[in-house]
Amino acid sequence: MTVAILPLGPKAYFYGWPNNARSDDGQEVEKLLQNIRKDMAITATMGLRDLMLRGQLREAVKQACEQNWDGQKALPYSPEALAHAKRIANTFPSWVQIPECAVDPDGEIGFDWYCDPENLLSISVGTNGRVSFAGRYEGTRRNGSNDFADELPEDVIQILRRLYPQNCESLAA
Repeated sequence: MTVAILPLGPKAYFYGWPNNARSDDGQEVEKLLQNIRKDMAITATMGLRDLMLRGQLREAVKQACEQNWDGQKALPYSPEALAHAKRIANTFPSWVQIPECAVDPDGEIGFDWYCDPENLLSISVGTNGRVSFAGRYEGTRRNGSNDFADELPEDVIQILRRLYPQNCESLAA
């Protein structure tokens, strides 16, 4: 008997996860999933969105490669923070806009969703993978930090649902 337990968090089927399969059947399942990921990567829905986001990340880090890149003594981006940022970006819900990407002066990688001055969310991730966030919506302010555990923190998801309710509701219909 073969049992496959797959993480079904956002986009896990698309971006993958560590392959711990040991049996021949497990290796076969992994090959099938790799083929699915390849097929999805060329779709406009998943592939184009991912390319755009990764392009923004690439541009952001290209501008922040050296000490004092902003003329204000900013630290260069951290390769560890970039690795964590890519993992976090893989978990962004498909119903939200692609965020703006930037390197913060402390070397952390930031993602910003800006709807208007009263409705926005900013998250950043550092070398340790900790996600810090600050958001404002409907007159409410929320902030905090959580360790990243292969899914966006629930607080961040809740803020995104408030910023993009029409997109979130259309998926439920």
